[in-house]
Amino acid sequence: MNKNINFKNVGCFKETEEGTLLYRYPEAAIAGLGYKDSVKGKEKAMVPAMVEIRVLSYATELSITLKALDSHMKVFCYIDDFQNGEAIVNEGESKTLEFKVHERLQKLYPEVYGKKPYLWRIILGNGSRVVFKNLEAGELLPFTPALPWVSYGSSISQGAGALDIVNCYIFLTQQALKTDILNKGLSGSCLLEKSAVDYLASIPCKGYILEIGANVRGIMDGPTFEQAFDYLMDTLSKKNCPILLISILDMFEKLYENFSEVPYHEKNVEFIEIIKKKIIKMNNKNIHLVSSADWMLQIEGISADMLHPSNLGHALLANGLTTKIKSL
Repeated sequence: MNKNINFKNVGCFKETEEGTLLYRYPEAAIAGLGYKDSVKGKEKAMVPAMVEIRVLSYATELSITLKALDSHMKVFCYIDDFQNGEAIVNEGESKTLEFKVHERLQKLYPEVYGKKPYLWRIILGNGSRVVFKNLEAGELLPFTPALPWVSYGSSISQGAGALDIVNCYIFLTQQALKTDILNKGLSGSCLLEKSAVDYLASIPCKGYILEIGANVRGIMDGPTFEQAFDYLMDTLSKKNCPILLISILDMFEKLYENFSEVPYHEKNVEFIEIIKKKIIKMNNKNIHLVSSADWMLQIEGISADMLHPSNLGHALLANGLTTKIKSL
């Protein structure tokens, strides 16, 4: 494989006869995911949500061959921060996608970036494991990515509710800050497993974005959650970098306060208090606890499943998160 191809957000490469599988977590970490009967994280860690295949080249055309294994996969092409096209690879299909730089961008690009080569970004979505087979874009130049942030959370962070991965709050925040964020969200999971925490701690990064509580409340009691949360915060705080902790359960308590039923109300209150007490006890200037209720102010920010943020909701969360990070 060409060393000048940068695979952002890939935790491990698994070679197969057809090509290379791109997983967001290493296999050793995946093996340790799950709590009792809840093992959905093992599957979701293999899905390349917000994985980017990036190359630096003066070429105005790029082709990439991918195969979607489990369901259809939406693929997006960006040139630096310019949206440049999208395509779908259907389940079981091996497909070569071709993208070109628009002629108007070719003319104006030097006025934006000078004589810099194009940064081609092929961004993979949710839904399917993907096999990478080949990429061609002329001469590929050396590319050194900047130190990223790392995000960890539930399906909300992985991008559920957004119409596409490029509409999720993590991607929108990344775009607004012109930084890199590795999306390690796990739909139906984010159970604070030791193997996940240890992997997150091993990643060189400038800081962490943690969205905690949405799934653990349904399967863990308070003491079990408290123990797992202690390990998460104690481990990551040793990195001595900013940690933004989003108290996502606040959002549900606020949005549903005028409804006759608030799902998991007692657990929400208990887990919110556990999180607050831990942060107060740590008294660490690098840890910033923020309430999602301060950002999600409209009930329409929730999609029709009354659980995941809609496109609007993801935009609201991104705006709040971007503002908070800029203030640090």
